[in-house]
Amino acid sequence: MNDQEFYKKKIHSAEELHSIVRSMKVLSSVSIRQFENAVISLDNYFKTIEHAFQVMLINSCTHLSGDEFMDTNTQTGVLIFGSGHGLCGAFDEQINHYIEQKITSNQLMDCRFIVTGRRLGAMFERGYKTDNILEMPGSVEGIGDVVYRLIADIEQWRSVYKLNRILLVNHHPTGKGTYSPRLQQLFPLNEPWLMHIRDRDWPTNNLPQMMTDPLRFFPNIIRQYIWISLFRSISESLASEHISRLSSMTLAEKKIAEKVHELKSKYSHARHAAITDELLDILSGYIAVTENEPAG
Repeated sequence: MNDQEFYKKKIHSAEELHSIVRSMKVLSSVSIRQFENAVISLDNYFKTIEHAFQVMLINSCTHLSGDEFMDTNTQTGVLIFGSGHGLCGAFDEQINHYIEQKITSNQLMDCRFIVTGRRLGAMFERGYKTDNILEMPGSVEGIGDVVYRLIADIEQWRSVYKLNRILLVNHHPTGKGTYSPRLQQLFPLNEPWLMHIRDRDWPTNNLPQMMTDPLRFFPNIIRQYIWISLFRSISESLASEHISRLSSMTLAEKKIAEKVHELKSKYSHARHAAITDELLDILSGYIAVTENEPAG
């Protein structure tokens, strides 16, 4: 195979790869929007949950206590959300490093893990108590099924291992195409947070009232709070994953374009060299013929 054919094949392969990367970039751009819209909607719904807590706390004549605020067990359950697919840079490695930092600094001790995302799960099950590894959903419609499975796993944690502390770790968008890992406590509820909600101003002049016992209403709000917290964490993680993938594909697209330019330049040089060789061969043949011709 001569140099021209070699570079032609290289250019063709690079251009095909460039087309695939561009398609993935477009897909990530579209996917980011659906998950970002889901996060915005969930933020609005979470505000509704906070208002429900506020109404309940304002109308409660007793101090809320019990399992919601207990933290007597030192063992902790941690739900971690990684990537659903690859090609998203160091997305999973960043979460893994973040958890290792928390463990090293003793912020996480004697933990059991449930990981959503097969690639991140493979990292964790080698060194930590990983009780389950789930697939990340590919769309907003699939998040609900994962939430149901996580709630079932949490119930098993609480019944089998008597865990009273559940944490969530996931990437969340921080604006302008960036994201960062975040740890938040799902359970027990943060009592200062609830007291802050209780004491803040109601957004309208019409003060809320309850027609039922707040303590009987409390478990319903807790279920809604857990559901929306898990749903939002998955949505944030998926939005962050596509941000990371978009960034990786943009960088890959740039590098491939540079490589194609380099290959085309080499192909051009090889072609010019071949043409020059052909011309030199023709010229040499012409000179040889003319030199051997008898003098007129």
